[in-house]
Amino acid sequence: MKVQMIFLSAILIFIVNSLYAAGSNDNPELQGAGPIEIKCHCYIGDYVWYDADEDGNQDPGESGIGNVRLVLEKDGSYLKETTTNSSGWYQFRGDGYGTYKVIIDESTIPKFYWKTYPSGTSYTVTYSSANGSVYTYDKADYGYCEWDKSSLEVTGECKWNSTTGVLSAVFTVTNTGTAAMQKSTTYDVYVNGVKTLSGTIDPLNGGESRNYEFTGNENDFIKFVAQQRPGHPGSSNPQVEIKLDCFPPASIDIEKHTNGIDADSPTGPVVPVGSTVTWTYIVTNTGGFDLTNVDVNDNKIGLIGTIPSLSIGASQTLTATGTAQLGQYANIATAIGHYFGGTVNDSDPSHYIGYVPNDPGIHIEKSTNGA
Repeated sequence: MKVQMIFLSAILIFIVNSLYAAGSNDNPELQGAGPIEIKCHCYIGDYVWYDADEDGNQDPGESGIGNVRLVLEKDGSYLKETTTNSSGWYQFRGDGYGTYKVIIDESTIPKFYWKTYPSGTSYTVTYSSANGSVYTYDKADYGYCEWDKSSLEVTGECKWNSTTGVLSAVFTVTNTGTAAMQKSTTYDVYVNGVKTLSGTIDPLNGGESRNYEFTGNENDFIKFVAQQRPGHPGSSNPQVEIKLDCFPPASIDIEKHTNGIDADSPTGPVVPVGSTVTWTYIVTNTGGFDLTNVDVNDNKIGLIGTIPSLSIGASQTLTATGTAQLGQYANIATAIGHYFGGTVNDSDPSHYIGYVPNDPGIHIEKSTNGA
């Protein structure tokens, strides 16, 4: 019994000495330094990778991008930085609770690469006691794809379909780059400065073109804006655009002269009764459309003639003659032109006064500005 007591006492002395030795080196509580502080930390990271199919997800076989710089902030202040390894992997360790932010330095991404992930250039992770003493956030990934060497160019023209009578603004998109577009891009259409339509430009091979056609109303301005494929040199999201004024107002002008005088008001020229009166009808296309089948009429004579076509800015003169009648005479000329959107017209009056030569009952004096 005595031997057993001695043996148990020796064991207790060994345990106490062991605890004392450990406490004197590692345990601040045993050294009188207060309670032990348990250090909490989080791990944030993932891959920076080449997103070959541009879907925003790292698929099997998609390789990482090495030597990319990333920065870690805590509560808005710089904390540390790192670079990806040859596999594109990186990871930060943050100590203590707080708000952590990982920012990628896109200047260290290869030239003409563009991002395929939706989150911008940073990830924000909030670490609190609810996450436990160790928290791992392994979704701070960044996918990039190389520009596909396509380049879009847009030209435009106004086209009139004589069969349907429809005028259209036609925009031609051409891939002038050295390779096919790997994926589609988008376009927007603005009418009088207001975006009215958006659409998709499906992939074009190098040198291939495609037309996009739109109709409008009179006075409409149509602008077509195509988005280059992401990563195109010069800008992160460059645009090519062209504006067409295919729908200006249509108009026509007619000027009627009597014996070479533009006599809109009475009395007009004085002509002997029975003499020949010559009327000229000067018709001008003053609008923005070519006109066809322009009818020129006189309310006293009838149809003077039809002008088959009258291009923008063009003029044509028709003439008619008659025999001077006694007294004040007035007639009105009218021109009616046709275009795809309807008709346009204009009128102009003219006058003369007829007298009997050597008639003692009639005496005419004509003055200009009272003289």
